[in-house]
Amino acid sequence: TASQSSKSAKDLAINLSKDVTENVTLWDERLSSQGAFNLSIDLATKSIKDISYSLMPSKLKLEGLIPAVSERFATLSKGSQTYFELEYEDEELIIDENIAYQVYRIIQEITNNLIKHNRASYCKLSIIVNKNTLKLTFEDDGEHFNYKMALNNSGGMGLLGLNERLRSTNAKLKHIVSDNLNIFKITIEL
Repeated sequence: TASQSSKSAKDLAINLSKDVTENVTLWDERLSSQGAFNLSIDLATKSIKDISYSLMPSKLKLEGLIPAVSERFATLSKGSQTYFELEYEDEELIIDENIAYQVYRIIQEITNNLIKHNRASYCKLSIIVNKNTLKLTFEDDGEHFNYKMALNNSGGMGLLGLNERLRSTNAKLKHIVSDNLNIFKITIEL
């Protein structure tokens, strides 16, 4: 409900404020030690990322999945060396808000990893909805890698978080490497 969403947003804002305040206090106390200062910055950054990552993007909430992903791709295309293309059948895609949120975060994580690690110049995402199935197909021309091996050797939270989101939506992921493309096919039962 709207009141629950408002309460959740307020709770997140309070948590963010507390975390930032705590870390700024640490900075003041430890300014004499550069190492502690850097640690405090890292902690504050992690706290802000953790909290902001759990917020629902306003574009997603107000306009839906396709407009939110379109906006993200436009921003990424301008700010990175990768051109992002979105292909879809229906801009007014109607799916459960919680599924839309998880799908958006899955797309976000894949595109973040692509920019950071793959050195792709091009990425296309196709979104197709059949009766009770949502299919996402990513194609990129970046460096090839083995998803399962990367997941098992992951030192960061990106692939682990992605895997958890896939699990939470009962999604099936298939990674295909062709001569010149990485292809990720994600299928989610609605």
